[in-house]
Amino acid sequence: MRFRFIRAKKGGRCESFPPRPPRSSSSRRRARAEGDERPEVVLALRLAVAPAFGSAVQDVPMSDAVGFQVPVQLDAMVRRRSVSAGLYLSRGWGRVESCDGSCGAAVWRAGLQATVDLAPIRGAEPWAGVSAGYEWASLTRSRAGTEVETRWRGWELFAAQGGVEWRVARSAAVGPFVLVGVGRYTDMAVDTGLADASASIPHRAIHGWIQAGVRARLALGDGR
Repeated sequence: MRFRFIRAKKGGRCESFPPRPPRSSSSRRRARAEGDERPEVVLALRLAVAPAFGSAVQDVPMSDAVGFQVPVQLDAMVRRRSVSAGLYLSRGWGRVESCDGSCGAAVWRAGLQATVDLAPIRGAEPWAGVSAGYEWASLTRSRAGTEVETRWRGWELFAAQGGVEWRVARSAAVGPFVLVGVGRYTDMAVDTGLADASASIPHRAIHGWIQAGVRARLALGDGR
């Protein structure tokens, strides 16, 4: 049985028209593909533990500076298809392995990153990426009422990262990750409370961080 629909027009006249034919499966696939082309914002929050390796400057190992940190990192990226690119900002609470008195340390990292979503494996969604940016580190030593702060800053030359996640909602996923980054401090400053001096580091060295932790990701869009 075929139905015809009646549509009223101005002037009291009416005209009939056949129902719209259903969309074909190819049309639906094409519409989904066009939807996948639209970029979406992706936010992620990370928590990790990160021992250091290498030296802050020549003959000064990281264990004498900031040997360990617990970083919290925020990622803000734009994803199109399986590729995401954007910014990261990390703040780490550091620990000094050898400290005479009371010590505190902090590490800041900020820069650019790009990640790619790999093919799912039995519900797990692996990913990999790279990043590069800038790093600031500070160490404060307090003893007998005297406080001395030492600061380093320089480029984080390269970091490789990857992990695997599981969906907890349509647009949210959680899973472990690892990151290995290397950098080089280029400037150093010392503040004794009475005087503050800074200089370029003449004998530079390579240092790095090995992070292992958990990332929670939220896609602000239609989701994959």
